[in-house]
Amino acid sequence: MFKTWLMIVFCTTVYGGTITAPNAQTNSPGNLQAPAPLESTPGVTQMLFASSEFSGPISITAISFRAAPGTGPVDIDYGNVSVYLSTSPKSPDATSANRMSMTFAENMGPDFTLVFAGNNVLLSDPGCSGPGVCRFDLTNTLTTPFLYNPARGNLLLQVISSGFRDVSGTSLLDAEMFDSPGGLIAEVAAFGSTTATEGFFFAPRGLITQFAFTDVPEPASWMMTAVGLSALLWANRRRAY
Repeated sequence: MFKTWLMIVFCTTVYGGTITAPNAQTNSPGNLQAPAPLESTPGVTQMLFASSEFSGPISITAISFRAAPGTGPVDIDYGNVSVYLSTSPKSPDATSANRMSMTFAENMGPDFTLVFAGNNVLLSDPGCSGPGVCRFDLTNTLTTPFLYNPARGNLLLQVISSGFRDVSGTSLLDAEMFDSPGGLIAEVAAFGSTTATEGFFFAPRGLITQFAFTDVPEPASWMMTAVGLSALLWANRRRAY
């Protein structure tokens, strides 16, 4: 009885899935195709995603992009890359009084965290013919999962690359551009340096991104689990005597 109840508690509080941002593009291609440079180019990019696209709190475990349908294979060499996540105090909405800043540090929250670092990182995808969406096969599995609570702010993704380039010459990523006033994604980037402190705005746009996650149980769920475990241990102890 106690074992069965404890199993139910664990099964109902530990699970996960994926979220596509923006949500509307989960099964629909974006309205923009984002190219990579043909020559190796170092750079810093920040993408800011609206908290409205997430439910939470969640623990993000992987970040994936996808090829633009009908454009050919994707082969992008990122060189040495560092990926960071943060809860951001800024907004991706271009009309917000607290709009995303062109100064990178101003977009970072106190939980700014290195979640992945790798050398000679190559992301490849065979592409798809369309008209439907391609698979999210361009994946970075995080070495440090990131706890994100959308109630505390928007989600910032920062990538620093020692030199990314389009290896195949056909690499186009699925992206979304928002007409004014924008709202769900914004992007600031600087090219030519990995130590830049300021960038420039792309038009309100960003790569369509999939976040893999596990759920973070609410405190009440943890309490139920703790009570159930205590009851099981107590029952086992009584049987031992």
